[in-house]
Amino acid sequence: PQSHDSQPIPRLRAHVAKDDMEPLIGRSIEIIYGRLSLSIHRDDDYTRDCITSKPECFYFSSWMHEAFEKCGTRFGPVKLSTVVRFCELLHSRMQDPRIADRHLVYYCDPDTAHLTNAA
Repeated sequence: PQSHDSQPIPRLRAHVAKDDMEPLIGRSIEIIYGRLSLSIHRDDDYTRDCITSKPECFYFSSWMHEAFEKCGTRFGPVKLSTVVRFCELLHSRMQDPRIADRHLVYYCDPDTAHLTNAA
């Protein structure tokens, strides 16, 4: 996959050191050309800065990428019902006439388990 700035996106491993995530912070990975991207935000202050500095974008997130089934003692897959809820959320954002002319950016934190589900 490519990011918005045409740099290759490193593959994520199950356990990535926090310092290894730093180059990904704030990079926008385009999912649907011209309409939807995924971004990793380090904290709420960073998100506020993005919202303030990029009014052409609509930033949103949810708890859904944090929900998963435990697989033994490890991180597991997202529940199918959560995937359906996320699709409904995404569809409602994409159909909302108030933000029809804005680029949608779904953001999550750099926790690799959460990021895997968000992606």
